[in-house]
Amino acid sequence: QSALSQPQRLEGLTGVWLDNQKVAALGIKCKRWVTQHGLAVNVESQCLSNFRGIVPCGLEGKQVTCVNHHLPSAANTNTEASTTTTTTKSSLTVAEFGKFIQEAFEEIFCVELVDVTENDIYKNRSSNNK
Repeated sequence: QSALSQPQRLEGLTGVWLDNQKVAALGIKCKRWVTQHGLAVNVESQCLSNFRGIVPCGLEGKQVTCVNHHLPSAANTNTEASTTTTTTKSSLTVAEFGKFIQEAFEEIFCVELVDVTENDIYKNRSSNNK
């Protein structure tokens, strides 16, 4: 279950939005009977520096954000020291977020993703061509 604000689509705009800021993009291209696709999600705040000086996705006046900026704060209360409360922001690494994406993909499409190497792919191609 996600602790994020509810992601949404904005009318007439591409991508996934959180609080009116773009957090993700999905691209699909078809050319000469070949399809290509990609998913980009801004997870860590350091990725946002890549957008300085450019207009992301050609969306003038729109801001980009990252998942970690929208995670709830985790309040840590020390009950022994009466009123001491420290608030820290939760954060995810790209690898941790990738695991969530994998789990969601597997659940939605009823599949199990497995790790393969490039050699595994070519090995399977050559055995299928015999």
